Order: sequence, then C-alpha cells, then structure tokens
Amino acid sequence: MNVKRWTAAVVSVLLVLGMAALLAAGCGDSQASAEEQLRMDLEQFKTSLQMMTNPAIYTDSEQLKQATDDLSESFEKVVASAGKVKDIRVNDLEAAYKNLEEAVAGFTGEGSLSEKTTAITSALEELEAAWNQMFSDLGGK
Repeated sequence: MNVKRWTAAVVSVLLVLGMAALLAAGCGDSQASAEEQLRMDLEQFKTSLQMMTNPAIYTDSEQLKQATDDLSESFEKVVASAGKVKDIRVNDLEAAYKNLEEAVAGFTGEGSLSEKTTAITSALEELEAAWNQMFSDLGGK
C-alpha cells in the first residue's frame, strides 16, 4: 500500500470516528451538524482529488480507475451532504466533476497521452477551484 493510499485510509477512518462522535453527542440533523458533515465530506473529497493529481496514476489504467472510483464515491457524499445544508450550491462542483468524468472517459480513446493528461489536469484544476469556492461558501472553517 503506497503512502498516499495509506494516508487516505487514515483520513477516512478519522472522518468516520468524527462522524460517530458527532452522532454520540446528539447533534442530530441540525444545520450546524449538517454543515459539519459537509465540511468532513469536502475534506475527504479534497483528499481524493489530490490523489487524482498524482501523475503516476496515468501510467496504469487500474490505478487511474481506482483513483476515479474513490473520487466518485467522495463526490456522491458531498452532494448528499450538501442537500442537507441550507443555502449551499453544488452546481459548479457538479459541472466541474462532469468535465472530469468526460476527460477520464477520453483517456482510453484516441489522441496522445500528453493531450489526455492535459485534459484531465485541466479538469482537475477546474474541480479544485469549484471545491475551493464551495468550501469558502460554507465558511471554510
């Protein structure tokens, strides 16, 4: 297991423990706990996004698929959490994620490796910018 995957696994465990602590404290479905859940899910999404920026994953289609699957799972959690938070928009994040999905789908198509990598990198930058905006809108705490 490489260091980045191990780090992602540790972060995931810490997030689960944090969620359990919030539930044990009786936070319920209040706005504050919904915002905290979204923050945790955004942090996990950021970790998955950072894994996608590792150039080594573009040399092995299985590693790319795993990183993409991890990002997809964390993206779905963000969208679900955001649905419980008042006045938070996910449109930009969803659009940027869709662009990344299209770039990754094109990875196995025609074109040079350089073009494909550039398309994915550009989509990742757009997704990171959308993440930053959403985190900022949430209060970035």
